Amino acid sequence: MKKKILIIIKSLHLGGTEKQLLNILKVINKNFEFKIFLLDYDGILIKDFERLSIEVIGLKRSSGIKKKNFLIYFINVFLLLIKLIKNFNPKIIHFYLPHSYLICGWLSFFFRKKIFLMSRRSMNYYQKKYFFSKKIEFFLHKKMNFIIANSNAVKRQLLQEEGVKDQKCKVIFNGVNIQRIKKTFKDKKVITFLCIANFLPYKNHLILLNALSMIPSSIKWKLDLVGKKNKYSSYLKNISNKLKLKNKIYFHDSTPNVKKFLKNSDIGILVSDEEGFSNTILEYMSFGLPVLATNVGGIPEAIKNGVNGFLIQKNNPKQLTENIIKLSTNVNLRKKISNSNLKKVEEYFNISSACKNYTRFYLNLLNQS
Repeated sequence: MKKKILIIIKSLHLGGTEKQLLNILKVINKNFEFKIFLLDYDGILIKDFERLSIEVIGLKRSSGIKKKNFLIYFINVFLLLIKLIKNFNPKIIHFYLPHSYLICGWLSFFFRKKIFLMSRRSMNYYQKKYFFSKKIEFFLHKKMNFIIANSNAVKRQLLQEEGVKDQKCKVIFNGVNIQRIKKTFKDKKVITFLCIANFLPYKNHLILLNALSMIPSSIKWKLDLVGKKNKYSSYLKNISNKLKLKNKIYFHDSTPNVKKFLKNSDIGILVSDEEGFSNTILEYMSFGLPVLATNVGGIPEAIKNGVNGFLIQKNNPKQLTENIIKLSTNVNLRKKISNSNLKKVEEYFNISSACKNYTRFYLNLLNQS
């Protein structure tokens, strides 16, 4: 009989954590019985999980409970979860992302015989935005059996700033499906840049636009920006027009299938102000794209400067421009970095390795309980 695991997450929109969870569960679902509880029953990926015969449960918007009345919302979520836990009787309850942890971590006081896990998949800078969140998490950490980080940078923050003991914190890196597509390189009339990142201020598309505006006219290029369109993407579009980049930058709405962009691009770019560990960079690597990325969070654990990409200091458009030019004008350098990326992603960030690590981790916990 399969051991039961309940995963609690805010929603199943098209985000890096949600896609990573889907790819992991596609493989390890055969070893465990999963159910997923959503704080907000919404997201394009719900059907993908249901196709794996994983039941997805949550408080639907049609229920009439509005999150503006937080107390009523909190009580309804809590009662629904308590009923679910009693009926499903999972051995492990696993929280993903801050919202689920802050709102539902209190379950650890009511079900003391369960194994409680929390996955931290970003740096903790969000704690500055939410009143008391750091104090609440600091308290909840003590109730968790284990905390999983997706990079050593995230783990260091947990240990040094949030009082988590080393023996209670484990790093499991993200994984990506290896494409094994050998990229062909040749001098091109137009170089295609790709940036896959939701249109949010901390992803810092503005720095990228400013850097591209400084590229000499002798270099012909175009940029595909892929992310969930919103008011901020409209603002960025206006900025690109003011910088006279209108006919070079293309805004695309987020899509579950980004392969066509990855296949047709020459250089992958990500210039976020903060990243725990980036799935986007792993996707770039798996398609043999040379990578330009900011030197923040766990990114240096995937990209070694000058070996399989270039690391850019945060808020340094001039340095970004220089490295864009360097890669755009040197096809041999792009080829060399591409080969390094394909080798590294296969060795360290293969989705099969991540799945084995999660399976082994879950089984060890269950055998100890």
